Amino acid sequence: MAGSLEQRGKDSWRLMVYGGRGPDGKEIRYRKTVKGINKREAEKELAKFVAEVYTGNYIDSPKITLAEFISQWMKIYAEKELSPTTVQGYEGMLTLRILPALGHVELDKLKPIHLLKFYDNLKEDGIRLDGKPGALSQQSILHHHRLISSILGHAVKWQIIPINVAKSIEPPKVEEKEMEFYNEEEVALILHYGQEEEFQYFVLVTLAITTGLRRGELLGLEWDHINFDAKTLKVKKTSQYINRKGLITKGPKSKSSKRTLSLTDEEIALLSTLKKLHEEKKETLGSKWLNSNRLFITWNGGPMHPNTVNNWFKKFTIKHNIPVKNFHSLRHTNITLLLSQNVDLMTVIMRAGHSDGSMILRRYGHAIPAKEREASDKIGSIVFKNKKIKHPSN
Repeated sequence: MAGSLEQRGKDSWRLMVYGGRGPDGKEIRYRKTVKGINKREAEKELAKFVAEVYTGNYIDSPKITLAEFISQWMKIYAEKELSPTTVQGYEGMLTLRILPALGHVELDKLKPIHLLKFYDNLKEDGIRLDGKPGALSQQSILHHHRLISSILGHAVKWQIIPINVAKSIEPPKVEEKEMEFYNEEEVALILHYGQEEEFQYFVLVTLAITTGLRRGELLGLEWDHINFDAKTLKVKKTSQYINRKGLITKGPKSKSSKRTLSLTDEEIALLSTLKKLHEEKKETLGSKWLNSNRLFITWNGGPMHPNTVNNWFKKFTIKHNIPVKNFHSLRHTNITLLLSQNVDLMTVIMRAGHSDGSMILRRYGHAIPAKEREASDKIGSIVFKNKKIKHPSN
């Protein structure tokens, strides 16, 4: 495989490599222009160019900006393979931050320094769009980095660029935060005052605590997901709101999220009462009833909006002087209570719908000390059982 060198101007050289002939019999030529170097350096670049072409590592990428590639990435990959919620979050980061800062840069000219400057900008005071003082959190910057890296990773996979420059950068470091949760006394208050609310909200908050289901999983529950005889609940759907699309129903976020949970007699009793109330309301409304078959509904039987849950729970906690946390904290409460009661980790993982326990161990360390003390006592009882330890006398 031969190559040639042609001077195009002062310190400007065109490199050409011959790559044989294509299926149509025409000669294949790879061209590349380098600037700001002398002839000897150009000859070295030519040798590297020949090696890249020969080994198949050279990608003759078209002149495409990051913005143009992202548009293709969204259509070809993101919109087809990712969940609508994930796509919506990505669109926000892209539209508000990434595209205005980096969208104009040609893909093959994007360097680590571009990304480093972008991340530094996100750390500046006043960069937030919600009017609050301060910079973006390290967690938010990490989300931006991971998105950029994923996009560039696909550009490499699709042979548009040779390397993912985001891999050359140390990702922003984020300290793992322990999850917010309610303690047992606060759970008792929630259940006590919850009985004063509309009954379906009491059932909703109770199941959130006892099952640990995510908000979307709770709102996706239908009556045929409940087996009253076997006392089980199947997680088969999630309900979410997506901008420009409205309420959508889809499968759980992962294979491990599809699960069956056992229910107590108390939970079954609550669900039986809720079902009877739905049937009474259906009979009262007649043709106005929307038969969504959901457990948690609007006034006429339609699926409940996720924001309705958030708004109700915030007002509820404020009204009864209960610490204000987001609704998702009830899921954290469930996992924390299970771990604190020495329920084995694999059972907690299964009930929570996680694929492994690493995240639970990182985020729920606050619930582990009692188990760690128990482990210490148990190993001590084995090692030191019926043994008198001699200590040196003074």
